[in-house]
Amino acid sequence: MELIRESVGTHPHYILISQIQQLLSRDWQVVLKHVFREGNVVADYLASLGNSHSVGEHAITAPLPDFESPAAL
Repeated sequence: MELIRESVGTHPHYILISQIQQLLSRDWQVVLKHVFREGNVVADYLASLGNSHSVGEHAITAPLPDFESPAAL
């Protein structure tokens, strides 16, 4: 969230962050909410998976592992 609010000219993901900043600057109302990774294990898994691959399109051809919500424990 801080990266989206700041100037990030030297960040490795500068282009993506600046595109998000451009979308947020349009004439519409947007609400961003931070969710801790413990609260969204599937999104965390997909983000980690994305970080381990090169840039481009990738198909997930196998089912994702079963995730159990920490709140359900």
